[in-house]
Amino acid sequence: MSISALVSTYTSAVFAGRSPSAVATSAAHAPDDASTVVHLSAQGRQAVEPATRQPASLLDTDQLLLPSRANVATLTEKAGQLVGARLDALGIARNPAFDLVIEDVNSPHVTVKGNRPDARAIEDAINGDPAIQMAVHNAHALASHVPGLERAAAFSREYANAGSQAEADRLISRYADLFSQSMPPAVIDFSFGEGGLMIAINGATVHG
Repeated sequence: MSISALVSTYTSAVFAGRSPSAVATSAAHAPDDASTVVHLSAQGRQAVEPATRQPASLLDTDQLLLPSRANVATLTEKAGQLVGARLDALGIARNPAFDLVIEDVNSPHVTVKGNRPDARAIEDAINGDPAIQMAVHNAHALASHVPGLERAAAFSREYANAGSQAEADRLISRYADLFSQSMPPAVIDFSFGEGGLMIAINGATVHG
């Protein structure tokens, strides 16, 4: 199972078909530690102790890191290291900067865009290494779920502090997209340059 499928399983377990109070409770009890590993099983999810795992361990079929900005930064840094090493090995300059684009999440292909006459050579280099493809896709998949989890956490805090049923009802209406699964998809942008691979979620750069 891919990391995108694992994250989708996790977020579906938290949000899909849940009542507002259930979503609030789930989000409130989500682990805060960015390195916490979530264990997925037929019995549900449970947090285990923070671990010193490398990002590659996220490919295990029963474990993953939570969709947090810190974890996205970790995966992005790892993917950037792989891209940089590949370019260096092939004698391809890291500058000028270029963008990496996931045009189809169901395809491993990574598209290179930018003002580079050697863009095709860079694209061939990246897609010639499945480990790089997977690293970029994993960072993209994890990042795509960050806005939803953050919005659920915000709802949880506000719902828990609601002073009346009327206020709670207003919150349910304001956060209706959490329950109807109508949140717009996150916009994920990658840029690679001398400083490595950078990622932005809905226009906001994620820093480690």
